[in-house]
Amino acid sequence: MGLQSTRKLISATFLITFFAISSLAHGNVLGDRLIIDINKTSYSQAQLEGYLLVRSLLLADDGRDTYRVCNGNNWQAALNAYTTDMIIEHETQRLGGFQAPENMIAAAKNVIRKKASEDANVTPTINRLGINDQNLQSLISAVLRIEAFRRSRLKLNATDNNGKNGENDQSWLEALRQRSAIRTFQGAENFLNITPNIDRAN
Repeated sequence: MGLQSTRKLISATFLITFFAISSLAHGNVLGDRLIIDINKTSYSQAQLEGYLLVRSLLLADDGRDTYRVCNGNNWQAALNAYTTDMIIEHETQRLGGFQAPENMIAAAKNVIRKKASEDANVTPTINRLGINDQNLQSLISAVLRIEAFRRSRLKLNATDNNGKNGENDQSWLEALRQRSAIRTFQGAENFLNITPNIDRAN
């Protein structure tokens, strides 16, 4: 096992231990948990919920399915959506993808603030997940980067196919999925209520 793989394994083990201790320290309250590993990078439920919350606030007007608040009814769809986007994220990182400029991130923050004022579920969810300004900026950057890559591929497919069903061609995504090493953690298929930031959630 290489040094990098060992470090990632130690990091994942530390996170699992930390989440377990956090849960025990607060009775039956679950702080967070690891749910999926993609290409040796592990992601937690809090990361999933935060990302999908921001994505839903920024892209809901596109008419796609959104997962503003995860629950038992939409969990499997939310897990699938997050897995797909993180597969794309790995590809953007490999290729040195689009980096949103500060003015675009600022505009996105304004959109989120406006929608938060219109939806009573948004601010409590942000507080529960412990999303601060730095976290929010990172989540916005990821959403914009992944969406830019997705749209560029769809546009490229449409051009290659002379516009004939090119925008619906998902073969590029399936190819990425086939090249990705995806592993789900035990129990990840079931939704659990998490409270990573207990102090702000109460």
